[in-house]
Amino acid sequence: MKKEIKKANKYVEKAKKFIQNNYQQKITLEDVAAHVHLHSSYLGSIFKRDAGITVIEYLNIVRVDQAKSLLLNTKHPIGKIGAMCGIPDPRYFCRVFRKIVNESPHTWRKNNPEAFIAALA
Repeated sequence: MKKEIKKANKYVEKAKKFIQNNYQQKITLEDVAAHVHLHSSYLGSIFKRDAGITVIEYLNIVRVDQAKSLLLNTKHPIGKIGAMCGIPDPRYFCRVFRKIVNESPHTWRKNNPEAFIAALA
């Protein structure tokens, strides 16, 4: 049993690495599963068990973390930042961002002005 869990952890870590390296692209659960050579439903199951969140939730967290960095360190418009992070639809990007951060990207940028001001300089 322990050997099976350890092997599953290896797949979850490999899936996370794939997401971290490819978050800018359109990625589905099936894409991640194919990369780690597992069936998508099995990957989804072990990922949820080990990480406590779904593969897509993890992908969106990675994208939002990258977006937060871009919001603080560039003066790019919010729609462009969403596209750079793999979510080309600005409305959907704002919805995903708000779900994770509990603020819109615009409000979040406005509430963290010191880094944004430095980016404008």
